[in-house]
Amino acid sequence: MQIYRDKEIYYGLLILMISRIFLGNEEVFFVLSLIYFFACVSRTMKLRIPQMAGLKLYMTFIIYSTIIGFCLYSARNVVRDLFYIVPTVLWIIIGYNLCADNKTGKSLLKTLYLYGLVISIKCVIDFLLNPTLDFNQIRIVFGTYVYDIGFLLPIMAFEMVILKRIIFSTKVDRFILLLMIVQIGLSFGRIAILEPLIAFSIISILSIKSMENKGRTIKILAGIFLALTIAVVVLFYALPDSTTSVFLAKIENSATEINTKQNIDSIASAMQNWRAYEMQATLKQWGKSGILSQIFGHGMGKGIELEFVPYNWKSAGMVENGEMPLAHNGFYTLLPKGGLFAVISMLLIFAGAIHKGFQMTKYENRDRKVSGIILISIMVAGFANMWVVRGAVCSEAFLVWGSILGWIYAEERHRG
Repeated sequence: MQIYRDKEIYYGLLILMISRIFLGNEEVFFVLSLIYFFACVSRTMKLRIPQMAGLKLYMTFIIYSTIIGFCLYSARNVVRDLFYIVPTVLWIIIGYNLCADNKTGKSLLKTLYLYGLVISIKCVIDFLLNPTLDFNQIRIVFGTYVYDIGFLLPIMAFEMVILKRIIFSTKVDRFILLLMIVQIGLSFGRIAILEPLIAFSIISILSIKSMENKGRTIKILAGIFLALTIAVVVLFYALPDSTTSVFLAKIENSATEINTKQNIDSIASAMQNWRAYEMQATLKQWGKSGILSQIFGHGMGKGIELEFVPYNWKSAGMVENGEMPLAHNGFYTLLPKGGLFAVISMLLIFAGAIHKGFQMTKYENRDRKVSGIILISIMVAGFANMWVVRGAVCSEAFLVWGSILGWIYAEERHRG
């Protein structure tokens, strides 16, 4: 099959997403995404907002916190915070509207797989052009939009291995899957590796529970996990000790990094366990706020107040008025800006989608079961990502997660 002739591909969308990879500028990409969205809406003259648990509340938070922000803080800080939050919401709406207007049988997933292919190819080429065994440099090269790949890899593996589907062609499918595995493995990111493992584990459990041919599915999954184990062992023996030792040290320190009960009383101790300190600082700030601020937040433009600021952050301008705009944890990032209202709204989006996914797995229709399994897997993996590295509240749009979420909701509404 020649991909450029595939009528199921959203070519306009694919060009937009590929431009993101080579532009390397999320602000410009957001503007281009808005133009693409308005072009789609103007063509159909219909704007559809997903009927999704928590989303309207979350959009309400965006509106009221923006108004508060413009009244209290600099316009620059308010726009900065909006840029962290709005792009992912936009991609949820784009995914929803693409599916709702889909009259020609196009496939968002096939389009996203090609997007993922270009990302992984670019990473490999960049590495071959400037080969290095330095741990940090390898992470930078292969960390390009790796969280998007982390959602695509388990879904594609699900389609290929468990559902026995041929997406493009057998060889092309295997090539794409292999490149994605290579990128995720060499990114050496803990959540970058954990995210697809969580998603595929959820897919595996639900496939055994909900799909037919349970015996065959169990054998296939056992083979996959055995192959992954062997691949990990081979990879660690092939890489130099200087690289693997740094990665293993990061794994060993993971639990300590997020332990908020430890005593952090200096810049040195804060820098050593920064994620834990972020959480402590956020909860301390929230606790001393008034009741209205605890519920509704301080508005867009408000950051997390820091008592201990890393030495190099002051000179780099990463902290303004003793505040930083983002924590590693997306929920803690939302708390100062939108209070409990924002956090609960986001939790409802996750909980509502997981609930809907389980409802879909109970239908006799196989396609609805498959969509339900995918929905649950990306929501659980997305929650893990948001807890560790911001997820949907970040300087990079949570593009794959958001567009698939919107698409499945629209698909289910159309069926139902």
